Amino acid sequence: MFENKKHNIMERAKYTYFQLPKLLMYGEKYQKKIKPVDKLAYAVLFDRLNISVENGWVDDNGDIYFVYRNESLMDVLNVSKATVVAIKKRLTEAGLLLEETTGRANRLYLLEPVAASEEEAKYIIQKNKEEIEDESKMTEEEKRKISESMKKRKGNNEEKEQDEVQKLNSDSKSPVNQGSFEPENKTKSKNYTSEVKKLNPSNNNLSSNKDNKDFKDNKESYAEQNTKLKNSIHAYKGDYDVEKQLIDHFIEEHDIIDNYGEWIVSNFKKFSRGEFDTFRVFYEKLYYAHQSAEKESGILFALDPYFTNKSDVFKLELSKTFWRIIQLDRQGKIKKKLNNLLFSSFKNDFLSFAENIKYEQELRDEPAVPIIDFLEENEG
Repeated sequence: MFENKKHNIMERAKYTYFQLPKLLMYGEKYQKKIKPVDKLAYAVLFDRLNISVENGWVDDNGDIYFVYRNESLMDVLNVSKATVVAIKKRLTEAGLLLEETTGRANRLYLLEPVAASEEEAKYIIQKNKEEIEDESKMTEEEKRKISESMKKRKGNNEEKEQDEVQKLNSDSKSPVNQGSFEPENKTKSKNYTSEVKKLNPSNNNLSSNKDNKDFKDNKESYAEQNTKLKNSIHAYKGDYDVEKQLIDHFIEEHDIIDNYGEWIVSNFKKFSRGEFDTFRVFYEKLYYAHQSAEKESGILFALDPYFTNKSDVFKLELSKTFWRIIQLDRQGKIKKKLNNLLFSSFKNDFLSFAENIKYEQELRDEPAVPIIDFLEENEG
């Protein structure tokens, strides 16, 4: 008997989804220009767009806009402010997002994705209709091949057993071996074939036991295995191509160019001499100096036009600071540790940037985001 079930708020929550255009997944243009996290951000912003429709947020041209602060997107995606800024920049460059300043909170316009060609549009529309093979099941051809292989293997084993029996019968007739395997009554025992099987190396475990013993005796300790792995990885240390690939991947993974500019990245590459470990140390001094300056100044900020009109000026200043430190080190004028000087110099730059950004925001009548208030708001 069927039982009528009432709608429940807990059940309804399970079937609330974000929407994402398939063009962003399969369109050649968007596969190259945006990252997976950008696509997720688009889905979140599209959801906010639907709320704007319900609220009637339409401009004089009839275009739907919405307001969504970076802090909200940071919270939803669980990423840093610098990453959110980079996401919005890539969406803008891909023609998927438009941001307009108003003197207060910025207006966001989500733009529709466009197919690169009619062929691509047809391909995406037909994507659901393509035949998909269930690869979790064996095909009839695979079953036939396995069956033939098993029959062949069985035949080979039976042939080997017969050959072994004939050999033993032949040996038992010789003067030396007479009586070795022949029962006293000269009538084959019912267990004779099984005895032969035991003597056949292909049917006993003598060989496998030996192999297992050898494997156990030669088995490496975890420490030895770890050493081998590390030696293998570090064997490529100093290989220009490998180091370059590591650096390029690191730059992309941390959005270093978007966050701090091409100048500083170029200098890091130059003076690390293509060594990944040195490049990483340079970046960590810069990144942690930024974090420390945010904590000391009390605001979250990024070197992006969203925060300041001088973003390119600030990025160039970071590069100049790094260059000056390198020159001083070459001249032997640095008395304390180079890594400490890099950190403190970068931090002073970021503190100066923070003061400028505060001033710009005051002029625009758009208050900065205090870290304490932001944390309290998210905890609530």
